[in-house]
Parts: sequence; C-alpha cells; structure tokens
Amino acid sequence: MRDHQGMFNVASDLNFARGILLLDDCDGTCNYEKSGTGADYVVDYNSAAAFIGTNGLRLQTRSTDPAQYDIVSAYKKIGLPQSKYLKFRTMCMFPDVSLVQQLAVRIYTDYLTDVWLGELRFTPNTPVMQYVNAAAAATAITEMALKVKDNQWFDMELAIDIAAAEYLSARFNGVEKDMSGLGLYDSDDTTYSTIQLTLEIGSAGAAQATAYFDQLYCGEYARI
Repeated sequence: MRDHQGMFNVASDLNFARGILLLDDCDGTCNYEKSGTGADYVVDYNSAAAFIGTNGLRLQTRSTDPAQYDIVSAYKKIGLPQSKYLKFRTMCMFPDVSLVQQLAVRIYTDYLTDVWLGELRFTPNTPVMQYVNAAAAATAITEMALKVKDNQWFDMELAIDIAAAEYLSARFNGVEKDMSGLGLYDSDDTTYSTIQLTLEIGSAGAAQATAYFDQLYCGEYARI
C-alpha cells in the first residue's frame, strides 16, 4: 500500500487527515470541472501525463480551428481548512513549451463576505513569472524568471493566509519566494465558505497547447 504524504501520512485509500483537502495522484476517476475555448478541449487523466504512477492530469486546448489565446481550465471546489493557512502545489510539464502562452495557478477563497484571489502566472517562452496583486495587476517575481525545457517536470506551489487575505509564499522549479504581507485581490462578494483551485493554460499560436500535472496537493500550511 502506497502512502501519500502532505502534512500528515495517510494511506493510499485517500481517507485524508483533516489538514489535507486534496491529494490527487491522478490514478482514479477524473472529476475536475472544466471550461475552455471551443468544444473539443481536453481535461482528463492520461498515461502520457504521469509524473509517477499510471496517469497524470492532461490539459489540452481545442484541436478544431485552434487559435492564439485559446484556453482550457480544470478546477475543483472544496471546503475551507480549520487552519486558515493554505498551500496548493503540483508537478507540471509541457511536452512542447513553444505552444504554451501561459500557465495560471489560482486559488479562489470565498471567505466571510469576499472572494479573494491568489494567482501565479508563468509565461514560459519569455520567461516571466507573475503574481496578481491586491489591485489585480500582474506583478513580476524576478527570481522566478526561469526557462523550462520540453518534457521537463517542475514544481509550482502557492501558499496563502485566508484570514488575512495575503500571500505567504510561492515556489517554482526549486526557487522559493517569501510573499508575506502581499495582499490578495478582492475579486467578488460571497455568502459561501469555499475554496476553488484552478489550473489553466493558454495557447501561444494557432496550434493545440498541452500541459501535464501530477501529484496535486492542497491542505493546511504549517508556518515554521
């Protein structure tokens, strides 16, 4: 029996300890909600997308009449953690970097009366990494302006303080950035207590863009 590790050790039947909200090795049923440009975009589990194990999560923009800036998104809604420190991380890979215009990793938190957004945006062919600040402006993280190669797996991680509506940290390809005190964007009003995790890619030209993800984790973040 394989163990999955986050803040706690849990068995591979995925009966989570309470600090873990999502722990997905992509070897079960793909039940992410999805949206995108056109009708034949793809969000599924696929063997080519596996970092380890049998499958990974595949995002692919439409194949019929592909165009620049086509998008495809996968997202999942879950409840809030007891602790208001939250981390979302995943392994990522592009089979062909040149076809990907941008990768976005987003955390929406519906908390009290507002919907707060924390977001990382990676533009691989520049390269540039940005976060969305409290004024909804994309702001560069210069330490993370790192190139990636075709078929290279890399990590992306975002940690936020839900109660304070602030970023905590970000991590990309082995580089970590302290973001303490930087505000999240207040994107809407709410009456719910929910988290939405979103992965999205956009195409760089008139060709189908593909990204793979595996070992997705979301849970309480222990500040040490």
